[in-house]
Amino acid sequence: MSTPPQTHFDQNQLPAELKNVTMRKSVTSSITSTSTYESTQDESSLVNTTELYKIPLFRINPSFGIVNVANKDIKLQPMTIKERRDVGANVNIVFAVRTPGCGGCREHAVQLAELAKTDKKISVVAAVKETGVDDEALMEFYEDYFHHPIYKDAEWKIFRAMGGKKVSPFTILKRGASLFRRTKTKGIESKVTSGVDFWTKGGVLIFNRKGELKYTQYERFGKEFDMEAIRDAIQDIRAEQKHTGHSQHM
Repeated sequence: MSTPPQTHFDQNQLPAELKNVTMRKSVTSSITSTSTYESTQDESSLVNTTELYKIPLFRINPSFGIVNVANKDIKLQPMTIKERRDVGANVNIVFAVRTPGCGGCREHAVQLAELAKTDKKISVVAAVKETGVDDEALMEFYEDYFHHPIYKDAEWKIFRAMGGKKVSPFTILKRGASLFRRTKTKGIESKVTSGVDFWTKGGVLIFNRKGELKYTQYERFGKEFDMEAIRDAIQDIRAEQKHTGHSQHM
């Protein structure tokens, strides 16, 4: 099998909204033109749930222009149960956010917020990697796109448990322009600053009443979440809970 030709990546080709993105040497030094496989099928088998369930998270309180982070952590699995119970839901969604200033991530946030608005039995929370890097973007994310609980994954362990997948610079070049046109028509602003991690992919993790991971959809840069697949997964989780007797309040 022949080796794909090396391709020079010119950062000047990035959409204007991404000019501040820091290109790491490890990302740009040996980029090939190979494509990556993307799927909206359940990819939970790729997630290290042994590590995932015990990841410590810190609740974030973004208010009055200040981002406050709780001192005490809560492990991910009991967090999903707590957040579900707090709103009387039977399913919890954790949105692992690549970066809250990205227009695509904000578009995903709106999709999930609208889902929770139409289905009161779904609780949604977000997990972010960083605070203190671009808190203005995080404030906007919370106030304008995702007015739901947000947690800090201080050591990026959720993203590592998901495999630490990276966005390809060539995917950005291929889909970036259409993404920004689409988000602009929706009134979604992209605000990516230097210093943030733009590259480590996020996605959707869906948990049942007991905090067990049942469905995973990785982020596909430049594309919306497949909400039909997410709704189908939720329907399957609820059917399983009803069948196994877990539909009662726990």
